[in-house]
Amino acid sequence: MSNIFNFSGTHSIVKLNVFPWYGYRNLQNYSFIFSTFTEDIELKGCAYVQVRIIHDSKLLAMDRDVLIADKFIFKEGTLVVNEFIEIIQEKTRFQTLYVAVLKGQVTPKKHIYEGTRNLLLYADNKGGEGLSDKYAAYYGKEFEASVKWQEAELKNNMLQQLYILLRKNPDKNFTEQLKLQWDKQRQTVSELHELYAEASRREYMEID
Repeated sequence: MSNIFNFSGTHSIVKLNVFPWYGYRNLQNYSFIFSTFTEDIELKGCAYVQVRIIHDSKLLAMDRDVLIADKFIFKEGTLVVNEFIEIIQEKTRFQTLYVAVLKGQVTPKKHIYEGTRNLLLYADNKGGEGLSDKYAAYYGKEFEASVKWQEAELKNNMLQQLYILLRKNPDKNFTEQLKLQWDKQRQTVSELHELYAEASRREYMEID
């Protein structure tokens, strides 16, 4: 939990309420964390906004930072989070996009003025019209990479707990196979974390 809100600044939690009741890879189990930084930024009316997507299981209800964070549920239209963050819904005939409009942005390190940034949060291809869940609905690239990594972490934690619980099972073949699954999943977590890190670097390459 400490790695979610360990920054100075103000935090807002935004939950998208735009998913159908079926399928869509459990995308509804995630929330966006918007962190707005204005300290030490000399340009008046400017900020740096960091956006992350976090599995809801990590947002402990009684955590101090969660309690004091502004919270929003977005369904449609426009949502003003603060003076620097606005979430809009863009509809076309075949697709609906949910975009975070980040205003008055500066680079996170050098604080050079960048203006407005549009960041894709989520896209819905109108139910997919026969497409698989992978293509019918998806988060923006960085967030998709983060979700895949976090899903792998959840599976890894489950296998770890199962192995610890059953490692003294007299069926050695079973425990060995379980250990192999856990080792393989840990490798998957590492690989997906690298892909997420690379996606994050690409997203902020121009402003670092």
